[in-house]
Amino acid sequence: MTLHHLHQGAILVLLFFLTLVYLSTALASSTFKMAILVPGRLTDLSWSHAFGTCRVSMHKMAEERYPGAQITSVTDTDVTNDLFSSRVEHWVQQGYNLIVGSSFDYQDDLLAASLKYPNVSMIHVTGYLTGGANFAQVDAKMYQPQYLAGFVAGSMTKTDHICYIKSFDFALTKRWFNAYALGARRANPNAKFTVMHTNSWIAHTDKDIARGATNAMAQHDCDIISGSINEDDMYLESMDQGRLTTGFQTDWSPYIGEQVLISTKFNWEALLMPFVDEIIVNGSLASIDRHQWRGMDDLVCDVSQCSVRVPLSIRDEVEVLRQGFIHNNSKVFCGEIRDNEGTVRVPSGTCLDNNAGALQANAFEWHMEGTTNLGLYQLPERACNAGSFHTYDALTNTLNCFPCPAGNFARISQPGQCTPCNANFYSKEGAGSCTICPSGEFSNPGASSCSAPSKWWAYLVGVLCGLVALLLIVFLFAVCCFYSKRRYNLRLAPKRGRVIAVFTDVEKSTELTHSLGNNMKKAMSLHNKVITRNIRKFRGYSPKNLGDGYFIVFSSVTKAVQFCTQTQMDLVHQDWPQALLAHPLCQEECDESGDHVLFRGLRVRMGMDVGYPSQYIYNRLLSTYDYSGNVINKAARIEGAGYGGWVLMTTEVMEEAAPNLKSTVFHKENMMKLKGIAEPVRLWSAWEPPLQRRRVRGLESSEKAQVHLEEGDDTPNSSPNTPRKIFGHPDQLFDIVAPKDEPQVEKSGTPLSHTSESSLCSSPDEDEQIVDDSPKSPTLTISVAPAGLPSQPEGEAPQFAKYRLSKPSGMTVNTERSTLSTHPHIREMKGKSSSERVITFDDIGKDRRSDDDHKAGSAAEHGDDAQSMV
Repeated sequence: MTLHHLHQGAILVLLFFLTLVYLSTALASSTFKMAILVPGRLTDLSWSHAFGTCRVSMHKMAEERYPGAQITSVTDTDVTNDLFSSRVEHWVQQGYNLIVGSSFDYQDDLLAASLKYPNVSMIHVTGYLTGGANFAQVDAKMYQPQYLAGFVAGSMTKTDHICYIKSFDFALTKRWFNAYALGARRANPNAKFTVMHTNSWIAHTDKDIARGATNAMAQHDCDIISGSINEDDMYLESMDQGRLTTGFQTDWSPYIGEQVLISTKFNWEALLMPFVDEIIVNGSLASIDRHQWRGMDDLVCDVSQCSVRVPLSIRDEVEVLRQGFIHNNSKVFCGEIRDNEGTVRVPSGTCLDNNAGALQANAFEWHMEGTTNLGLYQLPERACNAGSFHTYDALTNTLNCFPCPAGNFARISQPGQCTPCNANFYSKEGAGSCTICPSGEFSNPGASSCSAPSKWWAYLVGVLCGLVALLLIVFLFAVCCFYSKRRYNLRLAPKRGRVIAVFTDVEKSTELTHSLGNNMKKAMSLHNKVITRNIRKFRGYSPKNLGDGYFIVFSSVTKAVQFCTQTQMDLVHQDWPQALLAHPLCQEECDESGDHVLFRGLRVRMGMDVGYPSQYIYNRLLSTYDYSGNVINKAARIEGAGYGGWVLMTTEVMEEAAPNLKSTVFHKENMMKLKGIAEPVRLWSAWEPPLQRRRVRGLESSEKAQVHLEEGDDTPNSSPNTPRKIFGHPDQLFDIVAPKDEPQVEKSGTPLSHTSESSLCSSPDEDEQIVDDSPKSPTLTISVAPAGLPSQPEGEAPQFAKYRLSKPSGMTVNTERSTLSTHPHIREMKGKSSSERVITFDDIGKDRRSDDDHKAGSAAEHGDDAQSMV
């Protein structure tokens, strides 16, 4: 090797490195901007969606291949035909050097723009026009996956009838349909087809057309509805109609479900990326084939997986055909092929797949044999003018429009008939709206003209209008008051934190209702007014009333106690019906001095507890709050344990309220076992001073079951001889008492004097006392409440309480055997004579007295002659 040769080699190496530096510098300084214009939304899951996915993929590939270049890309959506030119102008002004138009309708405007801007590369997808060095036309062989989709449809149809909705009626969409039909005929030679078109690519801009066309197709006996519309409405409507379908341009199965048997899809990046490479490297399209039409062999288009509804054997056949297209072995348009009029369009032995020009030119102005073409589907409401009605025959796609008769109108065409004009309006034939009558004239509904009314009619109309206006004002005022009251009440509802739950109930309400009828309704109205007035006064909130009682919640313990005690005071002073006051359960009763009325009218028991509800429930429909939890249940049980006219509460309520209510008297009552509450509860009663003697009357009353205890508790006013009460509902206990209509009897059997009912609130003088000196045989009556006793706690052995009643001297014992023997909680009743019987009852709970308590209580009330034992 000579020195001359070495010099030449060095020069070549130097030139090579300089070239590499130049190319890298050029690429590093190059800027690539691409805009893809699509006619729909990226969320249409169809044509525009496929191009949006394509842009993202190409942007990523360009950044990976050319790390030094500045890559910018954008997808311009919802570009209609009339906006396309201005949008192209916009992106050219922004410095974009590649414009991709993705709609068939864009080709004329895009070709014109390529001539106007020769330095900007432009690619039109679909179409057939060719242009200069900066204009390329590309397309995908979508007929290949359409053939596979048709094969699946033909295999799955049960009626041998397939409906197909085309977007437009020209060569491109006919080529897609014919490929679909050929695939179906390959699987099912008996398959027939019904087609129509809508003149709309993008269904989301006109959803009514897509759904209307699908509904029209559903009137036929086809069990598969497919098409070439770029939107989900056709598929959704097909699903609603219970039809199967095949997807177009995107895999629809993840969005619609298994009713989509198979879908065709695009991979546009495989077709467009070589053009992007050419522009980035060479700056133009001059050195690349600018007219490309690629198919499944280049992975530009394909099909999705088949639905689970498609049998495996059919899936295998589809895969065999698919591999044939990928390896360029399968063909679609091979003769002999006839059109729907019987004319041979592709002779036997000829395949149009090998002639791209024949396929892309106007070679498909026909439909496959076995096809019924219904033509253009027009939405009747738009095809017919305003002021008309229409009839539509879906089987023939026949639409007839008729003008509305006089006196009727239609803003848009209506099916079957038009709408009559209202009174005082009129219309002529074919009217799109009604015209109001001139001043001083009137018309009946559906009138074609107006006439002048007589004066009296005008006056009557004026009066009626005034009354209507007045009623409307009153109604609006009432509505405003109602919602204002509701909003006020809702503000008082506790929405978090602890609450004080109060329950009220009218004692013996059912018995009073049966006895008093309408008088009881009037009394309940007075009762409800008192309750609701005091709820507002003491800032409570009532989620609901419970028949004759109320459930109320408060945020303040003091307010809750004040509500109860004030309500008891107010109920005494109501103007009750005389029939109610004459009833023994509601008559007026006074204390011993006659200065204070203790009972008058309905007797309401109340119970309360404080705590945190487990749920605060807001009803959005009724705008009300409700509450649930142990504190609510406990308050309800406490209310049920009291007497009419009593206010009972837990120790927690008393301890918080007592320091703030100096005038209110609180009394400590017994421990009580409440149903559903694990531990016994200490109860307290609250009284306003004028009603304090109610407590004594309640303890002495025979209306409730009483058990007298000798308790040694720490109650301030208790003593060994003080009668004590075990609380319980009267229908859950029994009593041994002297009847009301009999004089009370002392040990000696001498009748005690009593006060006349007519002078209950006055203290008669001693010489005015009425004494019944007539010889009578005193009677001791055993009465048992009709309802059942509390059930035995689960897991505890049955226990019984026996009461032996021995006949005292000079006293008749009436045990009402016929009643007692049918009582569900009487275990045994022995003794045939009325002088001595033994009656065995169910256990009444853990508060049942001990043997000594029974003996002591019975002895205290009835004397030593009435013995009790277990």
